[in-house]
Amino acid sequence: MLIVSAANIFNYLDYSLYKFFLQGIFIMIEKFSLSGYNTFMKKLIINGNTVTTEAIKLKDLLTEYGMPFPCGGKGICGRCKITCHDLSPSALDKRFLSEVQLADGARLACDKSVVEGISIVFEPKTMLKEAIKLDYCNIAIIIGYQNIEIGILNEGIVESVILQNTAAGAINLRSLVGKQCIELFEKYGVAKADTIAVATNAHFAEMLLNSPSDGRGELLDAPDYSLPAETLYVLPFVDKNIGGDFLCKALDKSLPRLVVDAGETFVAGLFTDGDIFCLSHEKVSYAAEELSALKASLELLLSYTKRPLISLYGKNSLRLHGLLDGYSLAEEDDTTLETVATACNENRTRTRLLKLRDRVSLLETVDNDDWQRLFLSANN
Repeated sequence: MLIVSAANIFNYLDYSLYKFFLQGIFIMIEKFSLSGYNTFMKKLIINGNTVTTEAIKLKDLLTEYGMPFPCGGKGICGRCKITCHDLSPSALDKRFLSEVQLADGARLACDKSVVEGISIVFEPKTMLKEAIKLDYCNIAIIIGYQNIEIGILNEGIVESVILQNTAAGAINLRSLVGKQCIELFEKYGVAKADTIAVATNAHFAEMLLNSPSDGRGELLDAPDYSLPAETLYVLPFVDKNIGGDFLCKALDKSLPRLVVDAGETFVAGLFTDGDIFCLSHEKVSYAAEELSALKASLELLLSYTKRPLISLYGKNSLRLHGLLDGYSLAEEDDTTLETVATACNENRTRTRLLKLRDRVSLLETVDNDDWQRLFLSANN
């Protein structure tokens, strides 16, 4: 017969309570851990696929899914575009994207944080490509007051990057350009470029060369300017505002055509089979009080021809639509870098750009009686 003493019963009960107590603690730890997990992990949708991540910055997450950030996520190029209606536009979005793009859900990824439940789409064309080895290369460069765009070329543009223009002199500018070129060379397995073609204005052309330039297109020995190539070609330009990149925007376009670059420096040019008329305004904010001046400038150019097509470029182009009611706006991608690329090794392109440059007549604005009349009319 099994005899159980009172002491044994109490020992058994103590063990059972202890076991129950431990189980309760383990359950609490598990719930706490899962709670912590859910706090740090977020679910969102990328290109239709549900993703769970603990990343905080959206840039870090999208980089894992193959999205490139040409300027390294520094917010200076405006090319890391995504579509996400769930995120409110930031100041950076409003700087680089038009009002129409923002309404369509376009956003920049570089300054955003990961948010639970948002849906993001980015085009497959922005996916990173595996670096290939090139037998040879050329370099196409556009130098503007804010940014520098650099493309490495083989038969076409293989890759392009955008840098903030922080150059304060010839040495700084050459160093900035040369360093980025070398990084591209290392990535694609080449030692240097055959030709570097640079489209810019008088200000940066003379800074790069450290000497005055007549703007008619110069073919030079690149090593003399500490640039990693055999040849340096500086495209024709007009003045400190109307550079080779602006001339490229009008090449191979049907005429007559009004080309407008609505950047911080406003540049507009009327290109016809005969004459070419150009003008510019510096430090334009596109505020309401400035639009009447821009309207006068556009109407002055339009007075030289009938019903031209109009090509609008620049981050503020949407603000000019109201000034051009009744005119045909050409919906075109900006192919300026591609045109600079053809100038690397095509004498025909270089000759045509020079002919455009030689036909340009610069128009005065404030000191022009016709402009003053149009300006007063616009204000009335």
